[in-house]
Amino acid sequence: MNFDQWCDQFRPIQSANDPDTEFDGLLHDVNDPALEGVDHAFVWTLVDSGMCRYVLPSRQFANREGYFMTEEPWWDDNMAIAVDDRECFRRAA
Repeated sequence: MNFDQWCDQFRPIQSANDPDTEFDGLLHDVNDPALEGVDHAFVWTLVDSGMCRYVLPSRQFANREGYFMTEEPWWDDNMAIAVDDRECFRRAA
């Protein structure tokens, strides 16, 4: 699954506190009060591995850049969505 497919399937929610954030306002700051009380199944983390950026299910703390909240919950904690497939594959080659 690529990032666009992930967006279509899980429907990330716009940040009300900062609509000008990365990803057209979909990325929430790690301290965004809107995240308080949100079930972990609706939270995803943008992480930077050093080679590539990924969206991972739940709240991650290592290498996090921000969080996404979605309308649909994740069901598999082993999911990893590459944000820029071309860049990740180019670097891995």
